[in-house]
Amino acid sequence: MKNMKCLADRIKASAFSFKYNLMKRGSIIAYKNLLANQLKSPEEVDSLNWSNARYLLIHAMESSDFYKTAYRESGFNAHDIQSPADFEKLPILTKSDLRMCQKSILCKGVDPKECNLVTTGGSTGEPVAVYHPKSVPRSASLWRMMHWWDVGLGSDIATIYREVAISRKRQTLDQLIWWPRKRILLDAANLTDQSIKQWLSECNKYQPAILHGYVGAVDYVAGRVLEWGIQAWSPKAVWVTSAPLSITQRQRIEQAFSTKVYDQYGSCEVFYLACETPFAEGLAVFHDQRRIEVVDDQGKNVPHGVEGRILVTDFENLAFPLIRYEIGDRGSFLKNQDKWALPFPRLSPVKGRVSDLLSFPNGQTVSGEFWTTLFDDFPSSIDQFQVLQEKDMSIILRYVRAERENSEASVEIVVDRIKRILKGSVPIKSEAVDEILSDRGKTRFILKK
Repeated sequence: MKNMKCLADRIKASAFSFKYNLMKRGSIIAYKNLLANQLKSPEEVDSLNWSNARYLLIHAMESSDFYKTAYRESGFNAHDIQSPADFEKLPILTKSDLRMCQKSILCKGVDPKECNLVTTGGSTGEPVAVYHPKSVPRSASLWRMMHWWDVGLGSDIATIYREVAISRKRQTLDQLIWWPRKRILLDAANLTDQSIKQWLSECNKYQPAILHGYVGAVDYVAGRVLEWGIQAWSPKAVWVTSAPLSITQRQRIEQAFSTKVYDQYGSCEVFYLACETPFAEGLAVFHDQRRIEVVDDQGKNVPHGVEGRILVTDFENLAFPLIRYEIGDRGSFLKNQDKWALPFPRLSPVKGRVSDLLSFPNGQTVSGEFWTTLFDDFPSSIDQFQVLQEKDMSIILRYVRAERENSEASVEIVVDRIKRILKGSVPIKSEAVDEILSDRGKTRFILKK
């Protein structure tokens, strides 16, 4: 029986690989190249990283009006940057830059129609939009990550994520992309006892190899599983993202699903940055694809083990370069970077953003990460936003107006959307504010009184 299942899994993996490579040429080659990179020495990967950084820098200064102007005004040209020490002298790219200079960051000759415009409120509550070229085989990074977790390409997946309203054409395309894998979705915006039990029943039936979801949502479901005393299936891995993972949450999730939890770090601006592996503590940085720096308030790299602001340089996005981009998180490289199974540096668990679940009188629970997408359709209409739940469970949406934009119109649309999601169970109102303060360096995206 076990041999038959292994054979079926191999057939599914082969069918999925063949089909996906037809739909997105170069995906399998990119995946194999990433697997080859992890066989290199740390020194070879460092050299590759610096070579990629230099190439991207020269490309951006030649093709992007934003970088051409910003670096010239700062007194830099491409030939000035000869070493990593020179690289850290470059100006930091901010979220404000993305909002104010989006068109000039986009490289000359790039057709926006050949890119996906990815918008996010992010757990910082500062909406931004980034162009991602459709030609980049982004899934290759995911597949390597799953390879580390011993999850095959053709594996079925259970997911606790927000359900997005899409066209029938897009639904058909998604089904084609997922085939022959099965995807079992639990909407993180509607975590009711009924929906959770129905989802668990389906997962127990099909035994998906991996569970993926928002930290807060997966933790909530794990808590319900333990509270109800339900026997849940045990996937090979639980993959969580979108928020810091506490020790308590990790223990609860691993107890509920009897398996290992892996934290993955990324964002909508740069999808895959680092993840936990079975091989050693910390998060393995995708050092052959990104350059991650941890810097002080002056933008200088800090020693390993010292916490600072995280900057990201993405080597894959040549259409919309992100160089020394301040992603809005705080973290540190592990102090101990001794040789381990992979030739990549390791980060400590990332800090700096906090998201919570919100519960309502009608028994509905909405994942904290759900709220980060409120302004995805209107990334330039506000500068910041924050969700406040009062003691009576009512919601106040705080926002900072953006210059030259009709903030109120988009806020009204968002408030109406929240009302529909919550089915009128509590009052919802909006409130314009001058500033949204941080809490000891952490952006409290959701506040509960």
